[in-house]
Amino acid sequence: MSVYKILMISSLTTLTILMSGFVSAKDALSELSKGAIVYNLLNLHADPTRHTLSSVNYQLEGLIPRCTALEITDAGKKRLKFKIKESGIEYSYDFHAKSTPGEFDNHLAKVFAAKCNTALSKNLNNADQAGIKTGLAKKGMSKNGVLLALGYPPEHITPDPKTADQWTYWKNKFNRFIVHFNSKGIVENVQQ
Repeated sequence: MSVYKILMISSLTTLTILMSGFVSAKDALSELSKGAIVYNLLNLHADPTRHTLSSVNYQLEGLIPRCTALEITDAGKKRLKFKIKESGIEYSYDFHAKSTPGEFDNHLAKVFAAKCNTALSKNLNNADQAGIKTGLAKKGMSKNGVLLALGYPPEHITPDPKTADQWTYWKNKFNRFIVHFNSKGIVENVQQ
């Protein structure tokens, strides 16, 4: 399967399962091709110097807020390039199969879509709002809020975020942090 043919039901498939009612099937991403305009459904954390991101979802300093308009500049089997429509800054999004099981197409469909529902974050609590705005996990946030703020935790360590009570993220290749949730799915603490 190529990145040019994303499954019709793919946009936020896992997120839809995790947070029911997040998007409808009509908002599904059907194609990633040069020149297409898409939106990031979750905050993206890019390397601000190298202008890179990866499917491992390193929590780097260059925050690209959710629902930013992005123009696809190139799409391949293991790399997607896009530029932020407003600024023109180009980024490279790389796929790492060892830490991201499945196909690149399916992964991309959880992160990008033809439309982005900006109202989703407005219905969340104040801690969620603050975390999404800053791109950080904070005490009191819901799983939905953390997902929008940080994106998906790497699947090889946290394969099922819906049922996991802790999500492990990498700040970079060498440093991790863990978001701990209580039984109600609310962040109790963030272990650095």
